[in-house]
Amino acid sequence: MDNPFDASVDAFVFATEREGFQGVQIVVSETGWPTGGGDAASVANAMAYNENVVRRVANYVSYFISLWKI
Repeated sequence: MDNPFDASVDAFVFATEREGFQGVQIVVSETGWPTGGGDAASVANAMAYNENVVRRVANYVSYFISLWKI
C-alpha cells in the first residue's frame, strides 16, 4: 500500500461528490491505522500511513509558511 492516507481521503471525496456534494471542504481532525484485526491491519501499513500523514502535514505547513514570508 503506497499511500493509504491519501487513498482514504480520495475515496471519501469521490463518494461525497458522487452523492452530489461538490466542493465540500474536507478537514481531517483525527486519523490512525490499525495494527491488528484484518489483512490490511499491520504494523507495516500503520507505519506507512502515519509517515504519509506526517509528510503531508509538513508539506502543508511549509507551503503556508512560504506564503507568509511573501
